[in-house]
Amino acid sequence: MKFNSIFRILLLLIAVVLTYGPTNGSEIPLKREGGVHTVPIKINKVITLDFILDSGASEVCIPADVIMTLLRARTIEEDDFLPGQSFSLADGSVMRSQRLIIRELELNGTKFFNVPAVVAPVRGSLLLGQSFLQKLDSWTIDNKRHVLIVGNSAEIGNDTSLPSLSPVGVRIISPKDGDSVGRVCTVSGQIFGLAPHQKAFLVVHSTAQEFGSRLYPQGSITPGEGGKWFVRGIYGTPNFAYRTYVVVTANPDSAHVLADESSRLTGLKELPSETEIISSIITVNRQ
Repeated sequence: MKFNSIFRILLLLIAVVLTYGPTNGSEIPLKREGGVHTVPIKINKVITLDFILDSGASEVCIPADVIMTLLRARTIEEDDFLPGQSFSLADGSVMRSQRLIIRELELNGTKFFNVPAVVAPVRGSLLLGQSFLQKLDSWTIDNKRHVLIVGNSAEIGNDTSLPSLSPVGVRIISPKDGDSVGRVCTVSGQIFGLAPHQKAFLVVHSTAQEFGSRLYPQGSITPGEGGKWFVRGIYGTPNFAYRTYVVVTANPDSAHVLADESSRLTGLKELPSETEIISSIITVNRQ
């Protein structure tokens, strides 16, 4: 009798495991509105809004009125804005949109730093696109229970950790934000997780409107021991501020454009296609 009882208990435990499976991630309740799922996201520690889960969107999308609220709350600064990018619409037309870095998005208590986003028209929707979703180890939607199931992942950094806009982690060590530099300055940093098919480049972005606020690729980044890298940066015009950051691309054509000497000399109006800013943006002043 004792053996039969123990055997029945074991069978019951096995059935429970097979039915429910291991809980390897967290479950976040979703709202169902107008045929789409939404999830609450806290932006820059000041406002929580419902974002539509949209895996078809390449980036997070935030309407202009929300951006204005964040500006008034002083959680967005001028240096957070990125070069614009052109997008092809379904009807074949091309739309140019303003972009920026959102310093912090929080999902269910987990914080994600330096997330690129597109500024949408005032009546646009809040979209949680791939620039955010790609940070998750895995995710899926349970349509019956209306929950977002997020796979286990390490804490997504903190204010002093490496930014994680992509699987590549990178930071600029020197110069520091706000430093004054001469015409030639060696920019140094660390980079981790750069795949063989990805190419990283240092970019100097002029803020001088009379020169077209052009982007100047400074050279490719080749990590050494401990992921350390050094690139010679040229800051051409005295008494102007320059944004400095690192970009990555897996597109060979885009990598060719960024590596071309003419791009470094004459600059680019915008980043090539499929090129992503993966570091925080520092602003230095040319002496």
